[in-house]
Amino acid sequence: MLKKAISIALVTIISTTIAIAAYAQQNHEFPDLKGHWAENTIEWAVEKKMVSGYPDGTFKPNQNVSEAEFLAMLIRSYKPDITASKQGHWADGYYDFAAKLNYPVAGGADVGVRGKAITRLRVAELISASQGVNFDGNDAIRYLYGNQLASGTDQNKLTISSFNGNGTLTRAEAVQFIKNLFDNGKGELLARPQEPTDSSSLPNIPNGDEKTTPTKATGELDLPSYKTPSGWNPPLVKSTATWDPVKDAEILKNELGFVNGEFFNPYGGIQPELAAIGVSGGSSYRTIVLYGWYGSLIEDSPLNKTPYITREVFRFFLPDTNDKLFHIIDDGYMGKDVSEYLNKKFIIDDHEVLIQTPPGGVQVYISSKGKKLDLE
Repeated sequence: MLKKAISIALVTIISTTIAIAAYAQQNHEFPDLKGHWAENTIEWAVEKKMVSGYPDGTFKPNQNVSEAEFLAMLIRSYKPDITASKQGHWADGYYDFAAKLNYPVAGGADVGVRGKAITRLRVAELISASQGVNFDGNDAIRYLYGNQLASGTDQNKLTISSFNGNGTLTRAEAVQFIKNLFDNGKGELLARPQEPTDSSSLPNIPNGDEKTTPTKATGELDLPSYKTPSGWNPPLVKSTATWDPVKDAEILKNELGFVNGEFFNPYGGIQPELAAIGVSGGSSYRTIVLYGWYGSLIEDSPLNKTPYITREVFRFFLPDTNDKLFHIIDDGYMGKDVSEYLNKKFIIDDHEVLIQTPPGGVQVYISSKGKKLDLE
């Protein structure tokens, strides 16, 4: 009899809890939104059925958003007839729509990426694409600033750095981006052009170099796929390219350990045949040759230093681009589809870039800022 009474009591408590949670969601009364900076914006989005809360009656405004979740939120806001797929991956329908409009999403070719936290830079590229333009990197951020689609993480200091492109996005921030798009966007989801859009009309937003210039002697081992030998810490480049070949070679030698400023040997010797990275060229463009990318994805290897050093080389020549070029190369070596960037010139922060994949390595050409790549 006592066990039966306890069971009845438990059922009553659980039923009441579920009912309260359902009532709270139906009436948009999320307890974790009380006093939150995005409370009104989230209530607006819930009212329009763009987003919803969780079964426990909360909204979790500070929880990170994945690429699939943000893409679904964006598309559902304008195309409510597109819903979660019942077969395959739940976001297949949203990715199919994104593919038709040429949106820059990583999860189209790699389903495993869909559940990973989306970066603010990817959000900028995706939102700008939805407005019928083709910008990437800092240009996408400038587009958002120029069209009142973003205000950065510090409204008192509107810079590229304050946008925090490498940072992740919370549910609250995602909703705010959608609200900005509704208030100041073009009123519909447009297709992204195949060719990059001319960036000459974008506002001249300062980069905020004081946030992008490293002050530490060494960096962090923040690329978990690449295990490096014990005790090795990646060097940080402290300078930016002068585009004087002699001066830049000296900087690469002193700051990144390049032999004669020409190549990087991950084994620490001076033998050019063991080089993993080579840098050459004149004042109008540089050629960066990658002879490999990693030694092992299972155990530590000296060759696993290569991604870290390459990232710093790209930062040296492209200091204000939120590592866009590095992510393209890394994605390519990890088997993701980067064909849209291969064997044709594209623009990163007013530099022309060309990636080619001849036998024996990857060649990356970077023009000096504002210059055209002339390889003939």
